[in-house]
Amino acid sequence: MPEPLWCAIRLPQLPLEALHSDAQTPAVLAGRQRVLLACPLSLAAGITPGMKLATAHALCDSLRVCQRELATEQRQLQQLAWQLLRFTPGVALHQPCVAEQGQQPGADDLATSPGLLLDLGGSLRLFRGSENLLVTLFTCLTDGPLSWQAGLGHTPLAAWTLSHAPADVSLHALHRSRLGPDPACPDLRELVLQALASLPLETLPLHAALKDKLLAPGFHSLAELITLPRPALGRRFGKPFLHWLERLLGERPDPREPVTPPARFRSQYDIEAPITHQQSLLPLMQRLLAELESHLHWRHQAVRSIRWQLTDHLGDAPPLIVRRTRPGSDAATWLTLTGRHLEQHRLRAPVLRLVLTVSRPERVEGTSHALFQDPGERAGRHTLLEKLASLPGLHLHQIRQCDEHLPELAQALTDPLRPAASIPPVHPPHARQPLWLFDPPQPLSSGSDGQPRWRGAPLTLLGPDRTLSSDWWQQPRQRDYFLARHPGNQALCWLYHCDTGWFLHGLF
Repeated sequence: MPEPLWCAIRLPQLPLEALHSDAQTPAVLAGRQRVLLACPLSLAAGITPGMKLATAHALCDSLRVCQRELATEQRQLQQLAWQLLRFTPGVALHQPCVAEQGQQPGADDLATSPGLLLDLGGSLRLFRGSENLLVTLFTCLTDGPLSWQAGLGHTPLAAWTLSHAPADVSLHALHRSRLGPDPACPDLRELVLQALASLPLETLPLHAALKDKLLAPGFHSLAELITLPRPALGRRFGKPFLHWLERLLGERPDPREPVTPPARFRSQYDIEAPITHQQSLLPLMQRLLAELESHLHWRHQAVRSIRWQLTDHLGDAPPLIVRRTRPGSDAATWLTLTGRHLEQHRLRAPVLRLVLTVSRPERVEGTSHALFQDPGERAGRHTLLEKLASLPGLHLHQIRQCDEHLPELAQALTDPLRPAASIPPVHPPHARQPLWLFDPPQPLSSGSDGQPRWRGAPLTLLGPDRTLSSDWWQQPRQRDYFLARHPGNQALCWLYHCDTGWFLHGLF
């Protein structure tokens, strides 16, 4: 049984960062004519949470005011949760309880920050220790666009509570104990309890009214409350606080429901400034394709097609579908093919939203790559075919075999990007048949000796090939095929003789 280790990822700026991603423009999140959150540029200008909007506008003329959108915020939080599934399957959304958020929280109530809870106990062996795991996790979060603060603990609430403390306290257990095999290392639970006991009551993630009630008798730290009898705490401060304290210390079970990833990838980007030129969409598409590559990489999957949905003020525009000859997950190739399609695509109106969806993912097996690449090596035929097929003006087709005995019906033109698995395998009725067939067969003249002539020269018959019978409603009923050689260009011809004369049907 692995030792429990929970990591809380708190996103204090998510309500604002989900709506405003431009780091060069000051912005605030407002509600009831007051500032709820402020970005770093706004804070540098002197704007603080709780300030009136009129005062904030007086301090910064170019201030952008955003209203909270819970749907956008929840979508951003879920996307981050799905990305962190590469570290552990136990990723849960933090659901604030009554002691943290009160009885009736409002839409503009930011008393509890959104965040995630990660059960990392079962992943320590995979990453060879907590240090490697947490360094990789924090590097992934730092490379992302969201501001975050982490906390570690032996229970979900302990980790979440320590995420509100300063960094030197929230990661106290990590620096003092690597959760390694050293028997002299102190127990994680003891270290977390020591860190919790030192926290002032003002820093606890509790409702403001409950914190005032705790501070009224003169309590200053959590250590003073832990030593008190539990029944007395429940009678004085209520059962919600008592249950919160028991789950914080690990005395009461605190199960967390993990998030369930979607069956297929879907990512959405709401554009702040409408985009009027299709080439300006490429940086945003590159960002979404990077998310897709990471999503498929950690699941050992690949897709054959992606679908771009562009939305403007008129609604959803016709989708832009990009396909490949075989499943792929690399973002660079998908971006190259998307750029080729965009060259032939015209925007009907400025784009306001960009949505990326994919086809049914397929499982792929790991492949070995060459240690030293050949600098003169050319791209494979599949890459060339994908680039050619992405140009609509070429009308590229592929020849496939059909289950017919007549040569002109045994071949058909199909989409070159159609999956090979969807085409039933057909064995050719004849092993020797030219790929180049004339449609319709060209009639040949014959000399006085009855030999067929083509391009002013008699053909040399090499011998009979086969005899085919046409359908009963067609004329002629029977064809006698022969192989012949042209004396001039030495072309190997495929011709047949019937009641109406000689006909050239194909060239080898």
